[in-house]
Amino acid sequence: MEFQAKIIPRSFFEQTVRYRDRVALRHKQYGIWHKVKWGEYGDQVRQVASAILSMGLPKGQTVCILGDNRPEWLICHMAVMTLGMATCGIYPTSSSDEIRYIIDHSEAKLLFVENEEQLDKIMDILPELKLQQIVVWDAKGLWGYRHEKVLFFDEFLKGADEYRKANPDAVDKVMQSIVPDDTAMVIYT
Repeated sequence: MEFQAKIIPRSFFEQTVRYRDRVALRHKQYGIWHKVKWGEYGDQVRQVASAILSMGLPKGQTVCILGDNRPEWLICHMAVMTLGMATCGIYPTSSSDEIRYIIDHSEAKLLFVENEEQLDKIMDILPELKLQQIVVWDAKGLWGYRHEKVLFFDEFLKGADEYRKANPDAVDKVMQSIVPDDTAMVIYT
């Protein structure tokens, strides 16, 4: 019997169909527990993947994530892997110098950050980085903030809507091109 290797994104999307109405994630926000069902989780991953594709990033690109554990971390991580790209998590306790090194060394063009605190670390070093886009999940404290390379998560997702209309099968086509030897994640210690 020959072993058939499966890639993580294909297994993930099989779960989203099989367990569509079951709870996949639970998270606490403002003291209240929230549930995310598998179907919703899969839909959100596809939306983020479409938004990333709309940027024109190639398969194999590294995408960094700077923030604490939260649903957006998992959603973005899975979206990146779904596109044959590699996620590179950055500890939220990292200094600006450590962050600069990781982003530069990994050659990331896209960075997801949790909030204002993490964005502040980036803005100090942004001129030294080759980032195309920074996406902020939690806009609290950033009302009215504007920078050409910074988008808030909801703005970023709007790019997915137009892209999906014009390219409805794009995410699946890219996912089908992934092979087991493709890099899924890069970890700096």
